[in-house]
Amino acid sequence: MTNPILTVMCFIAFVAIWIQAFNSPFRIVIATYLSIQWLQVATKVLVADFLGVDLGMEQIQNYGASNIAFVVRPMTSEAVALGLFALALMSLGTRIFEPKFEAFRLDASNLAPLRLFVGYVLLLIVSGFAGPFVGGGLAQPLMVLGTLRFVFVLLLLFSAVTERWGFWLLAIAIATEIVFGMTGYFAGFRDVIIVVLAGLAILVPKHWYRIKVPIAFMAVFALVIATVWTAVKMDFRQALRGGRSQQAVTIDLAQRFDKLGGLIQTVGPKKFIDGTAMLANRVAYVDIFADAIGWVPGKQPFQGGALWSEAFQVILMPRLIFTDKAPLPSDSARTMKFTGRVYASEKQGTSVSLGYVADSYVDFGIPGALLIPLALGILYGWLSRIVVELGGSRDLTFSLSLLVVMLFPIQEFEISNVKLLPGLLWAWLVACAVSRLIWPALRPYLQVGSSNTRAMSPSVISVANAD
Repeated sequence: MTNPILTVMCFIAFVAIWIQAFNSPFRIVIATYLSIQWLQVATKVLVADFLGVDLGMEQIQNYGASNIAFVVRPMTSEAVALGLFALALMSLGTRIFEPKFEAFRLDASNLAPLRLFVGYVLLLIVSGFAGPFVGGGLAQPLMVLGTLRFVFVLLLLFSAVTERWGFWLLAIAIATEIVFGMTGYFAGFRDVIIVVLAGLAILVPKHWYRIKVPIAFMAVFALVIATVWTAVKMDFRQALRGGRSQQAVTIDLAQRFDKLGGLIQTVGPKKFIDGTAMLANRVAYVDIFADAIGWVPGKQPFQGGALWSEAFQVILMPRLIFTDKAPLPSDSARTMKFTGRVYASEKQGTSVSLGYVADSYVDFGIPGALLIPLALGILYGWLSRIVVELGGSRDLTFSLSLLVVMLFPIQEFEISNVKLLPGLLWAWLVACAVSRLIWPALRPYLQVGSSNTRAMSPSVISVANAD
């Protein structure tokens, strides 16, 4: 163990995130998402321990089959420590006003899987049109509405596990997300994997024997597919761009499938090892935070709230009302200003962010890096409580599924505050509207119509040998 103090801190932070988490399904969702952030902070320490690298010394160590660079920058240890403390405080904050799920039991017994699947398909279509074809003020709410397709994926998951029917429709939905997610410029396939893992984690307390194999399978599958994607993504993206410098897709779907399939076939042991090393470097997201600590306040003064003011300005001037509002600039400009390093920016269609903890540090120093995540945690809990209370005790399973989707942005340590806070509030507003107005009207159409609906539904399946 080359970095004993940081390694122990990683363990303590992980325990702080998960302690008593299984007492509440809301806590499980928060712990699952914060565990992803924890990986983005702790991976640097885990890899450094594996390589025998001291994170307190600036250096470059090569690893992997092709000597992939593992870079240790000045202030890396400080960035890791602050990041871990911030996550522990955020976890604590979420429990202050958390929604109550007393005597909660997942119940999808009255929902017809085939109708849930139809709902998923309709929202999948909405998500496909929201991005490329809808601009202006309607873009954000429609994009949020499109993400609600994952609510139906979760309801299908709960139905498959607790009622033992609808499994194949669930499998089709997951496969659809993965296949089409891998043909895009970014790793869109990861969204459904994370959502399903969160759903499986919710099922752990009462259905462990039934879902322990699916959890293990999904975890291994996620690692393998992420490694393979990392190994081929540079060549695949180059093919997607068609010679252009910007991040744009210039070839049709059939060509994308053909190119991706060919690249995957080239992934042998050596390329897989390199993909693992590159994935570890990509997951670890503390280098930019470390650069910010080294640059501020030495080269740039603390901003005294200027960065967080930008986030509130975005909220107070929604494009739905201010239709002529300019698009948000690339995060790279802010990152370059407060780290002193050069990153690809708008000309390349790229946005490299500081991350919300680093944004908080640049504004208010160490107190900001710790207290703002605590405040955000309190906000997450409070907003979630409102959604659950609007849904009422009758629809707790749906409300919980809605929270999994609404809170999805909090699993990103690297997300900019300008995108985190407005994105969360848009998701909350849509969730409130759906919970209070849309779901009560929609529920009757999704319920089992008669006592023999299960026998008639093509989605009927008996999950093998449960418990």
